[in-house]
Amino acid sequence: MLLTTYPFTPAHTAPVQTPVPIYVPTDTIQGYGKEITNMAKIYTKEQKYGGTNESLNYKLIIFYNICNQADVPQKAYLKAFPTMLKGLALDHFYTN
Repeated sequence: MLLTTYPFTPAHTAPVQTPVPIYVPTDTIQGYGKEITNMAKIYTKEQKYGGTNESLNYKLIIFYNICNQADVPQKAYLKAFPTMLKGLALDHFYTN
């Protein structure tokens, strides 16, 4: 690269502008994989909802409690939801 120097300073030079950093919230970058993985490790097979002869409300209370223990934020519940399913309920979730 060849640089040319001028023996004078032009009278009408534009002021040098420094770039403004763009703020990107970390929650838009983070996918909450670590928290959801920790949640999946806490779950036992008996705590999951299978769809037959089980109370969905009761299993949702367990789901919210485990999400709270694993620090899963509320906006990541949809990603974490399949973790609470088993058997026919899980099959229905993925086929519909």
